[in-house]
Amino acid sequence: MVEVRTQPGWAFQAEEVALIGELTQRAALALDNALLLSEARNAQWQAESANRAKDEFLAMLGHELRNPLALQLIA
Repeated sequence: MVEVRTQPGWAFQAEEVALIGELTQRAALALDNALLLSEARNAQWQAESANRAKDEFLAMLGHELRNPLALQLIA
């Protein structure tokens, strides 16, 4: 049995120590989940940003290919 003391003559009971351990594990898990969610949202934002850039490029390319005069002026 683990004995944790806070004040002289007073100690946590085994059930209280078990509860504190469970609560700390759950708090750590919640923090890990929050970090993972933040990383996932950041990755999603980067992917969406890259997708928008791709869409803009393809739109510009499509416009240029439909307009041969613009290609001749550039060359």
